[in-house]
Amino acid sequence: MQVLNDLLSVHTELERMRSVITKAVTKVQEAISEIQSLDMTPLTIALPVDRLTERESEIFKMLGTLTIKEISIKLGKSVKTIRNHRENIRGKLKLETGRDVNRAAKKQFG
Repeated sequence: MQVLNDLLSVHTELERMRSVITKAVTKVQEAISEIQSLDMTPLTIALPVDRLTERESEIFKMLGTLTIKEISIKLGKSVKTIRNHRENIRGKLKLETGRDVNRAAKKQFG
């Protein structure tokens, strides 16, 4: 009789665990469905490029496809001058780093 009671107890516990797992799986499936329904289009932030001078705009566009050294050769200016322009662009566009300027230029013009 004790064996039968033990088996019944184990069966009851297994049924309770199955119910808990089924509820958890249902919640995970609902979460997956909700995630899949989200609009995952990247946000595009408009950069205030109208604040740039004509030269800065030219360099910003070039940064989309060229390195600083390539730009300096093309414009006949020093690398330091191009870096200074990039720093001015960074400040006017309120970007964190020079690399952020390069990334933004590549995204917009690359």
